[in-house]
Amino acid sequence: MPTCPDGLPHHASAGGAAVVGDGKSIITYELLGSKVSHLAPHKTCHIHMSITNPDSKTAKLKRIQVECEGENGGKITGTWIYFGHHHVLDVDVPNVDSDFEILPSVGRQIPNSQPFGTNVTFELSLPHHNSFVKIISVALEFGHDHESDPSLQVSETQVLISE
Repeated sequence: MPTCPDGLPHHASAGGAAVVGDGKSIITYELLGSKVSHLAPHKTCHIHMSITNPDSKTAKLKRIQVECEGENGGKITGTWIYFGHHHVLDVDVPNVDSDFEILPSVGRQIPNSQPFGTNVTFELSLPHHNSFVKIISVALEFGHDHESDPSLQVSETQVLISE
């Protein structure tokens, strides 16, 4: 089976145009993603992205990659993933304002075996009137244990921040 450079054969992704807000923010759709900023004074808001299922119902979730940037204090502070109505993963993110990836622990590496879509939710911190976060893309990467890089087999969920 062909694989991508990361060695994982199954991917599901969405660009920034898939961002939907919770009513507490303004979403501006741009060529390179969606810019999320203040609607009214508040510190946090949530945004959601719907992502189609991978082409395999048995491949397990191995990595989540997020392409984003924040300005003026705008940061991502949390991430939740649902396969349909099934809560799969929640991760406190250490105030990220640049690209990052999440490696789920072995216990959270489960397949999206149902015909329902995937929902990714981010909690954003927008502490200033001019704070924003731009979401460019989100990719979910799936593979079978025998196909995966052993470094993806982590005992605790890890957040890796790009420099």
